[in-house]
Amino acid sequence: MPAFRRKLLISAAFVLALMLAAVLGQPAPAVFAAVVAVPGFTLGVVYFLLRRRWGSVRLHLAKVGFYAVLFAVASWTNAIYARASKTRAEAVIAACERHAEARGGYPGALEELVPGFMAELPRASPAPLGRDRFYYYPTRERDAFTLGYLTSGIVMYLYSSSDGTWRVRD
Repeated sequence: MPAFRRKLLISAAFVLALMLAAVLGQPAPAVFAAVVAVPGFTLGVVYFLLRRRWGSVRLHLAKVGFYAVLFAVASWTNAIYARASKTRAEAVIAACERHAEARGGYPGALEELVPGFMAELPRASPAPLGRDRFYYYPTRERDAFTLGYLTSGIVMYLYSSSDGTWRVRD
């Protein structure tokens, strides 16, 4: 493949990864690793084995190391975002509990917590392009609620006030 076409293909894959990162609310390295790096490395290994270019083993090992570091950084960033989102959710839960003690029931909507119980509602995700809102579902009697937030674009963490537990829905 000519160098120009190869560079164009890599650039297009990188732009696709950035667009997916914006849509999914994920760090760009994580999406790049999932969309470009892993499939690209796999195809490179297959090509390497078919062509038997043993002289470029060092180059392929360097690529493996680069993608491993990229994956580790993306995983670490994702873990930091997940911890921050849970901390923000726990602040909302505490405000809901204070509301229930003061008014005899949980709020009908999270907006009822502002300004009496929270200065403002926090964003669910600290990621620059992450999901902004919490999902709040009170019971009809307002004696319990479920609070949720999305991470990774597809994984939802849900808190149930009736039993005080977290569960993951993916």
